[in-house]
Amino acid sequence: MLLIILNSLHPKNDERHQHRYEPLIKFYRQLFKDDVIFIRFDELNASKLLKENRLNGIILGGMPEDYDQYPDGCWEEEYQIIRETKVPLLGICGGFHLIAMAYNFKVVKKLNSKGEFIKEKGWREINIFKDDPLFRGLPETIIVDEGHSWEIVALDKRFSVLASNDFSKIQALRMNGRSLWGVQFHPEIKDDKHPHGNMILQNFIKML
Repeated sequence: MLLIILNSLHPKNDERHQHRYEPLIKFYRQLFKDDVIFIRFDELNASKLLKENRLNGIILGGMPEDYDQYPDGCWEEEYQIIRETKVPLLGICGGFHLIAMAYNFKVVKKLNSKGEFIKEKGWREINIFKDDPLFRGLPETIIVDEGHSWEIVALDKRFSVLASNDFSKIQALRMNGRSLWGVQFHPEIKDDKHPHGNMILQNFIKML
């Protein structure tokens, strides 16, 4: 069973939530043969989920809202899952940031040299510079979908940086000694001309 954590503030019956997540839910159910559950971040019971013996993988989803819109302390259950899970975990975009935040690393808004707020959006090239099962079968430069305005600026020796580009020096990470990965981009967004994201998710499936 795969657990996908939805990190949106919108209620499940909210049109904005449905517009954003229903296509993704359909995609994940097809990809994982329906053996998948979806839980909002504020409905998590980390202790119970960590004892669930049917669980064999976790994906942390992105966030449509800015971090300052979320209430203080709202991530503690998700942090516990990140720190303690024994099954493979993949954080995507906002979920990627949560991995860093769970270990007290800073996530900051991206600014240009003039101090202006900027965003990375659309199909972008990413350079893979460390061999890892998550990127098996992929070229050194891949094209994936980006949609973020925050970035992780530094990690310590507990983590390996796997990929980078000119916009963000940390585009993918792995925690050393664990099956815990994070990617800044959105591998769940794909089309016929851009299959690399789907290949990354397929690689993740093989490790469950």
